[in-house]
Amino acid sequence: MAKRKSSETSVSLFPFLSILCCLIGLLTLMIKIISDIKAMERGQNQEEVTRALEHQKIQKSITQKQKEIEEITKRISEKGDATAEKSQLDERRLVLRRELEKAKSADEKDSDIALQRRIEALLEQIAKMAKERPPLDEKIVALTKELADRKIDANAKPPPVVVQPRGSGSGGDVTLRFIECEADAVVIRQADGSKASVSKAAITTEPALAKFLSAAKDEKKAMILFLIRTDGNSTYQIAAGWAENQFGLATGKLPIPNKGEIDLSKFTR
Repeated sequence: MAKRKSSETSVSLFPFLSILCCLIGLLTLMIKIISDIKAMERGQNQEEVTRALEHQKIQKSITQKQKEIEEITKRISEKGDATAEKSQLDERRLVLRRELEKAKSADEKDSDIALQRRIEALLEQIAKMAKERPPLDEKIVALTKELADRKIDANAKPPPVVVQPRGSGSGGDVTLRFIECEADAVVIRQADGSKASVSKAAITTEPALAKFLSAAKDEKKAMILFLIRTDGNSTYQIAAGWAENQFGLATGKLPIPNKGEIDLSKFTR
């Protein structure tokens, strides 16, 4: 009996399985790529957040610094105003102090303190004059002898010395005040023609001379003109130095050739 041929055809599953494997691999790759992309996005978002926080901190710091700058500028401005005000107060304090000293000086004229100071000054002058007395006595004796030898009358007055002013005769814009310098004294010559003699030893302590120089200092363009006798140069050096250094006065000098009375009438307007 002959065998019967099978009419059924066999089916292979290999292609289907290979496609399924490729599909699984492809899905796995896509999942990996998507996961990496998400991770990158998360990293970028975190970096942006960090930068945003740093930006906020910087802006806050800038705002704070600007406030500090404004506060410092305000303090500097206030300090400048305070400095100007302090300068004005210092100037006012100096003016008030000078006025107070003047007031005290006026009040002390008749006080016991002023009298005590005057007595001390006089005692100091007397002591200095006592030291100068022996040389003066010797000089008087020598001059008397010289007059006797020359047969000159000691009581005879030499001719006056007329002092001629410069220029227009008024000294220009300068106000002149006169002090005569002798060997052992200076003579204050007031504008009214009166005189006051101050011993050479008392030049720096005599209130009358200080008052005269102080009054000249208060005048505009005042100058002390020293009339120097032939033997009064050393006295001039002391008096001129005192007027210039202590009172800041301008000084001039004019030599007087002889012992005659000094005539300043030419300076009278």
